[in-house]
Amino acid sequence: MILTAELRRVLAGAVVAAPLLLAVPVAHAAPADPCNPAVVRTVADGINGYLARHPDVNQSLIDINNEPPGQVSEGYHGYFDAHPDVAAELRALRTPLHDLQCVNTALPPQVVNALKAL
Repeated sequence: MILTAELRRVLAGAVVAAPLLLAVPVAHAAPADPCNPAVVRTVADGINGYLARHPDVNQSLIDINNEPPGQVSEGYHGYFDAHPDVAAELRALRTPLHDLQCVNTALPPQVVNALKAL
């Protein structure tokens, strides 16, 4: 098979350009945000909605959060042990953030403390 000069130039150019073209998207690709703002908003809205529909749960968690620092974690564990239905519902609501491992940065500290006890 005889290659023309023009075809050889095109093939040589393709061989040289291919690695460069493949490297450009990789070099400029930004890492994905592990705590997608849309997911954070959805989880926060879900938890806020749950607490609005269950004012007794909301007040209990507020009361626990206002305990002395050494008693807060124990208070949450005790509450969730006594109310497994609440623990299950909050666990289900936080699952997307927990899966993304960004619970600690995406929600207010008092909510994070409660969710850590689950």
